[in-house]
Amino acid sequence: MTSNDRTTETANSRQASAGARSGTGEAPHRYLVKEARVAVGHDYVIERHHGGLAYKVDGTLLRIPEALTLNDPEGQEVLEIHGTFLDVTDVMHVSRHDHTLATIRKRSSDVGHVEYAAELPKHAHVSVSGSPEGRTYRLIQDGRPIATTSKAWVPLGKGYRADIEPSQDDALVLAITVCLDVMSRPVVK
Repeated sequence: MTSNDRTTETANSRQASAGARSGTGEAPHRYLVKEARVAVGHDYVIERHHGGLAYKVDGTLLRIPEALTLNDPEGQEVLEIHGTFLDVTDVMHVSRHDHTLATIRKRSSDVGHVEYAAELPKHAHVSVSGSPEGRTYRLIQDGRPIATTSKAWVPLGKGYRADIEPSQDDALVLAITVCLDVMSRPVVK
């Protein structure tokens, strides 16, 4: 076995173990979600793990009704996020072509504990385990993690990593993470 063969075998082994973690044989799709450096509202840039623009989130708050748009690299709208961003953000909706794909809710208990959940079509439920405020959480559906986020170091800004299971709609899951990021920010009064 040559050193090239060992390198290839090691890379294949890492890829296989990453795929085994996802349960599908494929490695999770990885993204870096960064707040735009000069943002008017809630603007984000979403890059693929190995580089390259995947999506941009345009969060211009001057638009009525208030909405964020998830656009592909060519600027075409992929998804739209609706909610009330200037006030308390307890409910947000993600839609494609005027069809609601997800409703994200924020619920506060009497003791001050906050819970987040996403409702998908056909009564599917996605729970949030962890801390959206700290950008470290998992999205869980039917007892299985479908996405994991973690803080990421971003030069001159803020951001987080998102690892999404291959069987998921990446754009929809990323839109849910953006909703959670917006909803978990402190309300400025």
